[in-house]
Amino acid sequence: MATRDPSDPNRDLWWAHTGGGGGNFGVVTRYWFRSPGARGTVPALLLPKAPDSVLAFRVAWSWEDIDEAAFTTLVRNFGDWCERNRDADSPQAELFSLLFLRRRQYGKLELKGLSTAGAEAERLFDEHLAAINDGVGVPYTRDVERTSWLVFALNPFPELRDSILTTSCTVGWRAPPDEARNLAWVRALYRDMFADTGGVPVPGAVCDGAMINHPDVDLADPEWNTSGVPWHALYYKDNYSRLQRIKAHWDPRNVFHHALSIRPA
Repeated sequence: MATRDPSDPNRDLWWAHTGGGGGNFGVVTRYWFRSPGARGTVPALLLPKAPDSVLAFRVAWSWEDIDEAAFTTLVRNFGDWCERNRDADSPQAELFSLLFLRRRQYGKLELKGLSTAGAEAERLFDEHLAAINDGVGVPYTRDVERTSWLVFALNPFPELRDSILTTSCTVGWRAPPDEARNLAWVRALYRDMFADTGGVPVPGAVCDGAMINHPDVDLADPEWNTSGVPWHALYYKDNYSRLQRIKAHWDPRNVFHHALSIRPA
């Protein structure tokens, strides 16, 4: 067992799993959670109290109504909202949302999220939507659903760091012959998003790198990563050498490995 306790001899293994797990060190068979400052052994007192309800919401704008100005305003509003409400003590801390910027072929742009604020949840959502939609100037559809936390936990949104927000570029296709064309499209989109830093999210003033939860072998391919920054610096920054030492201790034979796994020191 590895814990966050500073006196735990296995604390390094716990630390490695707080951002560098990703199938690098073995198979986790058990988790033990407790809130900071919790004491005792009664499970009900070790974790935060579950919310009374969850308000799930979905908003959609038709691509037919969206021009460049509306699109730019929508995206900027969402980023600004995330920046304003990034702190744990924000009035909007009990609300979470995702903005889906799908291709025109999909037909619509979508905002999906949830709030655990109980009776105040819908008010928080209305304030959130007003901020996101401010100045966009096109119609939208709005749908909300309130459920118990357990019902939502058992069937959440199926599509569901210290950054203000995270971004994921994804693509899908229905027929095998469409694979190459769609992969080429999303690769070019990703490269162009980070054109100023060699086609990849180099950690700096604008980006905080990549997440191993979204592994992308292109970041280790010099054809797509022309930044001169190695893939492991994009994912782990200056923590990589420490992670390598932990890897060498716990998995010296590199049994648990994949294309972007930590190499033993």
